[in-house]
Amino acid sequence: MKLASKALAAVTAVGLLSLAACAPSAPTAEDIDQQKVTITIGNQPPASQEAELAYFNEKLDAFKSAHPKWTIKTSEATWDPETFAAQLAGGNLPTVFGVPFTEMSGLIQRGQVADITDALATTSLSSELNASTLAIAQDAKGQVYGIPTDAYSLGLAYNRALFEQAGLDADNPPTTWDEVRAAAKTIADKTGKTGFSQLTKDNQGGWIIAAQSYSRGGTMENEDGTEVTFDSDATKDSLQYLHDLRWEDDSMGSNFLLGAADLAQQFAAGEVGMFVIQSLAYQPIVEVFGMPSADFGFTTLPTVDGGDSVTLSGGNVEIVNAKATEAEKVAAVEWIDYYKLEKYRSEDAALEDACTRIRRFCEGLR
Repeated sequence: MKLASKALAAVTAVGLLSLAACAPSAPTAEDIDQQKVTITIGNQPPASQEAELAYFNEKLDAFKSAHPKWTIKTSEATWDPETFAAQLAGGNLPTVFGVPFTEMSGLIQRGQVADITDALATTSLSSELNASTLAIAQDAKGQVYGIPTDAYSLGLAYNRALFEQAGLDADNPPTTWDEVRAAAKTIADKTGKTGFSQLTKDNQGGWIIAAQSYSRGGTMENEDGTEVTFDSDATKDSLQYLHDLRWEDDSMGSNFLLGAADLAQQFAAGEVGMFVIQSLAYQPIVEVFGMPSADFGFTTLPTVDGGDSVTLSGGNVEIVNAKATEAEKVAAVEWIDYYKLEKYRSEDAALEDACTRIRRFCEGLR
């Protein structure tokens, strides 16, 4: 598979590729365990996300117990393209904060994020992180300014239950855009549900249409980023395709102003047959919106007949406030490792994570 973005180097944010590490000059977590270190952890789930908040608090309590001398505060601050610059300028970011892959280059160049190379070298992560993915958070000299914790590619989510109701083979989802169009019309005609839908709100419309353009051989810019190419034939074809699904096939329903949460909720409720979304969508759609896991289907982004399989990618990088002390950097890296990455290395941690998130299955797992 060709990748239209240089960001995605692996399916997950951690792997077994080695990263050469220098001897750390930062204190270790053990060194600062008896010190009065204060950090603020961002991205705390809001009260409306009950399951996610319960999971966060349980992990937070365990982390505090392991480091009783540290003062650990939390914040619901999360990345928002409309407020992030002001938060940076005002120095109001938490000690630990998650940002998209696409933010890292600018943050590093402007000196707005902490160099955590030494803090990272005090942990086993220095040899366990996927080296290619970590490069997203490094400068030209190899210094590290963040820890990638999630990586994804865009693909086609499809409702297996609706496929079966419409007489389609849920084990053989569409691989081309023509097949998607045919399946969408079949779903709409036979079930009365929306066959195919599209994200359009919250800065996501351009994201998805860009992916569809790349899947048709187009681009949004040239190789060195000096020329805009979004008016390519591939983008025009992608827009015409949506027009045809809506106005010729009537397979896109009646609501066309949809953000990720809106569409995920409709999809989970069995009202939408297919839509383009990132591969990480399973967790919120199943755990937050209650879709039966057996109904969730996900496959590669469709292409045109005979074309190369191309997708867009992205993910999350946990960064540390540029004003953090060396001790605070170490504490922040310890939290990122514990909360985000330990489950990828430890079977016990993975089981704990699954049981905490999906309590109704705990007894069966044990």
